[in-house]
Amino acid sequence: MDSIKNTILKSSSPVTSIAYISFKIVPVVVYVLAYNFASFTNITILLIILKSVDFYAAQNIFGRKLVGLRWSYDTDFKYESYKQYNLKEYGNALDSILFWYSMYISVFAWSVFAIVSLFGFKFIYFFIVSYCLFLDLYQYMGYRGSYYFKPENEQGSSTVAGAVDIMDLVKNFGNFTTLFQRD
Repeated sequence: MDSIKNTILKSSSPVTSIAYISFKIVPVVVYVLAYNFASFTNITILLIILKSVDFYAAQNIFGRKLVGLRWSYDTDFKYESYKQYNLKEYGNALDSILFWYSMYISVFAWSVFAIVSLFGFKFIYFFIVSYCLFLDLYQYMGYRGSYYFKPENEQGSSTVAGAVDIMDLVKNFGNFTTLFQRD
């Protein structure tokens, strides 16, 4: 326990690091515990609230404070990075490790829950798990774009080489109502 305490205290902002890790862990713990003891409606409401708060806080507070990255989406992705200010590194290496590995572990955990709910024939739980997984993947794609963002490439658009714009995929898929129309 002392090693965990000492590790967290080495962080440049220990309160922010603890809050970020807590925001990632709490929805997973709630899902695991509530899966056996609560109704689907309660789990859904609680997870939607917890994951939405986590998404907002990570996008607007934790990313900027821990790793110097921020992203937003209006009509296209807009990235902010510490690289825009000619900084070689931002913050503490420990903060970066906690930030990225917590994000990876969260995506992995929700992926495992999605697979388990599919193979366990709990299709109704698959939808809420998919929601949580989607938010984590969307957040990861935003931060990945921010991390690889090169300000010198910005000519009216903040695109990243090799990045996938999720909204372009949705637009290319088309309207669901067209599936049910007769020719």
